[in-house]
Amino acid sequence: MADAAAGSDRSMTANTSAIGRAVVSDDGDLIRLTVHADEQATAGVALDPLRAMVLAGDLIAAAHLHLRRAAEPRRRRRGGDPREAHRRKRDAALCALAPLVAPGQPLEQQARAVIDRARRYRPAPGEVGAERQLLRQINEAGLPIPTADRVARILRSRCGMNVGKRDR
Repeated sequence: MADAAAGSDRSMTANTSAIGRAVVSDDGDLIRLTVHADEQATAGVALDPLRAMVLAGDLIAAAHLHLRRAAEPRRRRRGGDPREAHRRKRDAALCALAPLVAPGQPLEQQARAVIDRARRYRPAPGEVGAERQLLRQINEAGLPIPTADRVARILRSRCGMNVGKRDR
């Protein structure tokens, strides 16, 4: 019967949808696991004490995993931009910085000036100027510095800037 316990693990897990309850009985001589579907016993297995302890540990570990998963909120990523908040913060800083570094210039020149400053920027303690704070925000976003063309598109679409747009 103990050999049946080792070989029946697969068959018992394959029919988990039909299992209604499992009962462990111990008469002092024999530990028996009986699985019931509906009101009748469908499988009974005698277990040696060591195998019973291993099985109990496996059941506790599996139940712990299921309970922990049930307690966690389900967060499935289904596409989208996982760094959208960082990108939005960086783009807002780009929009605010452009008129500061190249006021009244065409959009493309503003974009090039912003990129030039952003590439050369190195953080320093105690920065108080508006331009330095915006450059720090761009840097802290943790995103790569976009190209001048991309910055020009950001300024047009997200900032509503159309000043100096070239005719094409």
